[in-house]
Amino acid sequence: MFTLFQPECMSKLVPYPVFDKERFVVVREPTGVLRHADWDERARMLQIYFPRDGRKIEPPEIFEDENMEHVFSEDRHKDLLDICCVQFEPDDPHFIHTHHRTYEHIVKTENYDLLRSTRHFGGMAYYLTKRKRIDGLLKDMIQRNLINDAMDLLSLYHLLHPQCPSAIEKKKTNLKGIDIIKAFIGLDAENGPALELVLQAYENEKQILQTDPSAASSSKIYCLY
Repeated sequence: MFTLFQPECMSKLVPYPVFDKERFVVVREPTGVLRHADWDERARMLQIYFPRDGRKIEPPEIFEDENMEHVFSEDRHKDLLDICCVQFEPDDPHFIHTHHRTYEHIVKTENYDLLRSTRHFGGMAYYLTKRKRIDGLLKDMIQRNLINDAMDLLSLYHLLHPQCPSAIEKKKTNLKGIDIIKAFIGLDAENGPALELVLQAYENEKQILQTDPSAASSSKIYCLY
């Protein structure tokens, strides 16, 4: 048996909107024991009594690990995360697991562009930055000539890890522009030599374009490592 309670402070004369987080959901066991509902029980009851558009009472099978792999094979990472945002609250374990699994698959396949220009890209950047695993994303940005994005990524990295060597060096010597990227590559990158080759290719291309602007139409960055 499930029971829902409103907060005690709620007035019967002047009702106010009650958020789902403020609702108490308890379960009466057959033995008579009264306990708080677990996460999944709570989610089901709230959806039954206070339904939200697009949300199912039971999570769709797409969120099972084996089905997520099928979604990933079709490069539908964005679609999966869009559905996830409708089905679960941000602090729901299923929400967190789905996002983390999606980010990890993108890192594994180095297909970062699947989430670029979507609302999910910032979450992925934060996830990787928090764990000091931005080498692949940084490489992708440099190869796509997204240098401003690369510097924004490193700004976030230094904000989350203010005591890292490159953050200290940046503050100490007042580094600007591409020198910030070079400092990270030299002091904090997990695979510095590979990133250094990518950055060198970018600088070589930039130098060519400065001397021969007509080369811009056919210029691409290639790097083997």
